[in-house]
Amino acid sequence: MKQDFPQKTKGMKTFEKYTTEEFNNVFGTELKATDTFYEASENIEKEEVSYFYISGCSEDIEEAIENEKDIAEMLDLRLIEIIELGVFIATY
Repeated sequence: MKQDFPQKTKGMKTFEKYTTEEFNNVFGTELKATDTFYEASENIEKEEVSYFYISGCSEDIEEAIENEKDIAEMLDLRLIEIIELGVFIATY
């Protein structure tokens, strides 16, 4: 179940949890719960979802945001975890 208002932890937003169905409804993708990371990221690219970073590890997203803090702040990122896929994405 997705969270409408992510809480901040140590100055950073937490990840909103989406099912593949919720993510598909919001972003117009066609993700399946059985997709590999590669398949999911290809589908997200194909549908031209605007994102800052995508990974199979939440720490990668947090590190990318920390490394590019100025850009990340300008984009007002939304952090999402696609639950069944173990995919973490920072969209804008």
